[in-house]
Amino acid sequence: MEIYLFLRIAHLLGFAIGIGGATASDALFFRSLKDHKITSDELNLLKTLSKLMWVGVALLVVSGSGFLIHSYLTTGSVPLLSVPRFLAKITMVGVVILNGLVFHLSVIPFLSKNAGQTLSKEFLGNKLILLVSTGGISIASWYGIFIFAMLRQVSLPYLVWMNIYALAVLLAITGGYFVFSWKLKPKDQPILDPAKTPTQKKSPLKKMVLGIFLSFVLIAAVVAVRPFFSAGQTHYICIDEAPPWFHPEVIEIQKGDTVVWKHCLDENEHSQHSHTGYFPILLGKAQAHGPEEDHSGEHQHQKHVHTHPILAISGPEIFSSGFRPVGHLEDNNDFSFKFTKEGVYEYLCPTHPYMKGIIAVGEKSPVSSLWPPTEKLNPELSALPKIPGVGEIWVDTQFEIVPGQRFPGTVTVIDAGTWKINRVIKDNDFNNPHNLWNSPDNKYIFQTQWHHDIASKIDAETKEVLKNISIGNAPAHVFVHPQKERVYWTINNETQVVITDYDLNVIGEIPTSFGPHGIWIDPSGKWMSVAATLAEELNIIDLEKEVVVATFEAPGLPLATQITNDGKYAMISLLLENKVRFIDLEKMEIVKDVPVGKMPIWAMPDPSGRYVFVPNTGSADISVISLENLEVVKTLPGAGGAHGLAFGQKQGGGYYGYFSNKFARAVGVIDLDTLETVGSIPLGENQWGGNGILTLPNPYDSVAF
Repeated sequence: MEIYLFLRIAHLLGFAIGIGGATASDALFFRSLKDHKITSDELNLLKTLSKLMWVGVALLVVSGSGFLIHSYLTTGSVPLLSVPRFLAKITMVGVVILNGLVFHLSVIPFLSKNAGQTLSKEFLGNKLILLVSTGGISIASWYGIFIFAMLRQVSLPYLVWMNIYALAVLLAITGGYFVFSWKLKPKDQPILDPAKTPTQKKSPLKKMVLGIFLSFVLIAAVVAVRPFFSAGQTHYICIDEAPPWFHPEVIEIQKGDTVVWKHCLDENEHSQHSHTGYFPILLGKAQAHGPEEDHSGEHQHQKHVHTHPILAISGPEIFSSGFRPVGHLEDNNDFSFKFTKEGVYEYLCPTHPYMKGIIAVGEKSPVSSLWPPTEKLNPELSALPKIPGVGEIWVDTQFEIVPGQRFPGTVTVIDAGTWKINRVIKDNDFNNPHNLWNSPDNKYIFQTQWHHDIASKIDAETKEVLKNISIGNAPAHVFVHPQKERVYWTINNETQVVITDYDLNVIGEIPTSFGPHGIWIDPSGKWMSVAATLAEELNIIDLEKEVVVATFEAPGLPLATQITNDGKYAMISLLLENKVRFIDLEKMEIVKDVPVGKMPIWAMPDPSGRYVFVPNTGSADISVISLENLEVVKTLPGAGGAHGLAFGQKQGGGYYGYFSNKFARAVGVIDLDTLETVGSIPLGENQWGGNGILTLPNPYDSVAF
């Protein structure tokens, strides 16, 4: 943070020096024309101001480069390079540098040679245009860079930004030319009424040049302002916390139209969306209720804390809001984009990549909706397992809509002995509950609320929510130390793991790479691995010191990480690479990338230490990796959106593997003795979004070390 603040100060200082130098230089030059001379003192001051502007340029270039490097090191990407406004700024800085070189190599030597001489249009000749042009480009560029930097909420194509800039330059040069011409009139030539003064004849060449110049100014002005006066419409997309998340999820617009993303104002309208005018309807409802009225029956309307950036992943143009939260109405923090190219665009929230939308520009969309998904449930999962399990299965049914609950999400508890749901835990502070873990004594369950800033504590016996605290932006995964009363929470849209005690008192934090998501601790309590999803890195943490001791590249949206029971390997799933990466924790080096199914989520070691099971959300199957040779030895049928996996005891001995599914209302069951999928446990009609999954008793707690 200190580095970012230093870069920001340097950037603002560069602006101040550059704008001040450009303004003072032009003012000095115009003032010197009063006596038609540039004295040696004025020339020396002009040279000093010019040097100051070079300092301003240097500060901008260094700090701007620092922003890009800082973004890459902390997030693993450079979103600014996809922002047209920023690219226009870079172009203008380049023009300033070239213009400065011309001024120093041509204008300064000419003025130095003729210091003190009487200046006139005839004496200056062709140098007049050069003087006017360099001055106009300088003042227009510096002010343009500053103004463009301030217009963060304005989204225009690169060429439109450059047309606006070109118009500003041409107007500055034109204005400068006429001021110079007027100031350089001979002193003894009175300025008379044009109606009483004979019109001086201009040569045909001068008339032609002036005509072309003015025509170019007019054309540039029309092109620059045309986007602001086009007949394009504005469409609103409302961001919700429940599927399909974007309202409308599929929209057809015309070239030249603008789309604005904002948050829904009434959080209880999860299933009440329409494809036209949704946001204005909610706006009207919110205004009717008033800002302090209770919307849920128990909770008053609160400030949004969700993190939903916007990123196009396909289409003729790529648009991005970076990783900043979008649509927070109370902050006026919406995001807009004007579509200038026809085609079909697919976009998502990079923090929550299952949140997807489609915009068809100038053509029909290939699909009419994205939700609900086509439920994929393989035949092998159609029946209940024949042999009952032991204990309980806890699964985060993240997308379930609960009447009266402000946001979606429940925790569903299944009795493994009867394969029946015995409790659905609900709470008004739940918001897409994503991952959970138990205390080793099985008294408490710790639960994250991924679309909120909430960490929850649940009584494992009574199934009552005991406490909710605000812990950071988008808490994703949680893990409990096997030997100490310390709970570790990843804060997905920040750069730390927060540490609490069992009563949710914050007692520390561990800095990580940007976007920590999945987390795991080996049974000995020596190592912690953290999947820094948004930085595309894996952090290895020494838990005695609670510091990162090694960082590895993990390309392709790495969501989850685990450590083998013997502490030998850390594993991380590479979602878009369709691989699982293995790291040797003794040598601290990458050992192997193992190809698996499409879009792997977890890489879960089984209690025997022989296999790693990998749910693949894209191919709806489970890859089984042998830890003996790090090769896939079997692929088991799964279900749509296969996500998390946990192991539980089987009656009569042995273990089951239970896997959750985002897009299938069932929990799949694998028999570890036969390495076969042996059935599934049905969930409720509205219980989509299976994510985190846990068993009680948890075999992890009894792993020998």
